[in-house]
Amino acid sequence: MTYTTLPAQSSTVTALQAYSRILGSIRGAQNEPHPRWWHASLQVTPEGFATGEFPLGDSKSSLLLDPAGRVIKGSGLNGDFEIALTGPASAVGREVLTQLGAPVDVDADRWDAITVEEYDATAAANYHEALLAVHETFAGFAAGIEGEVGPMNFWPHHFDMAFEWFSDAVEVYDEEDGPKEYNKQVGFGFSPGDEGDARPYFYANPWPFDESFRSVTLPDGAKWHEEGWSGGFLPYTAVAEGGSKLLTDFMRAVFEGTREALS
Repeated sequence: MTYTTLPAQSSTVTALQAYSRILGSIRGAQNEPHPRWWHASLQVTPEGFATGEFPLGDSKSSLLLDPAGRVIKGSGLNGDFEIALTGPASAVGREVLTQLGAPVDVDADRWDAITVEEYDATAAANYHEALLAVHETFAGFAAGIEGEVGPMNFWPHHFDMAFEWFSDAVEVYDEEDGPKEYNKQVGFGFSPGDEGDARPYFYANPWPFDESFRSVTLPDGAKWHEEGWSGGFLPYTAVAEGGSKLLTDFMRAVFEGTREALS
């Protein structure tokens, strides 16, 4: 897999995120809730961004966003359909609901949250190729670490692809409805950029974060992030230039340097 060059603040990636929220909202509404919100995530596949099967009436359905083809493909109660990704996400989302042919309890107005200004199919295919390369490296690393590892989730809301390693140890929080236990963990992910940093980047977030973690040495090009969130930070450009081994070394450094404290 090739780590293709990715621009910062791509309008095409913003459009992909807007359209992907349609799939995530529908999948999340139709599946049984999962405590870690895995019922609302998507999967990155060679064909595109996929929901996998979900209940629809007395049957099953699925949706796929094909970045290069600029379409959403799906199956409804009246058969298969394709919808072109043109115009606002709100209009595309309502057409998907119509084609599904069964009631889906989603707030379609939420799809207006991101404005679609430009969609370049070549740039969309390029981004998809980059995600496949990241997925391959993530999966290879996840397969080699001991303990519980969650699935590879593609999150439409923040548009990051991530997975978590879970410790057996728990952290107890007092919340409005009483104390809650959460497994200590390390999250590994890839973001196309955000308001904090417009560049695509990788992150590795030990939780709960301890300031002593900043003494863990990271590979050249990586650093400990301090503003807004705490964890390891590695620019995508460094991996595009240095190869997948740098990403693996980055994840391993954070994992090995924090695992004992989280266990």
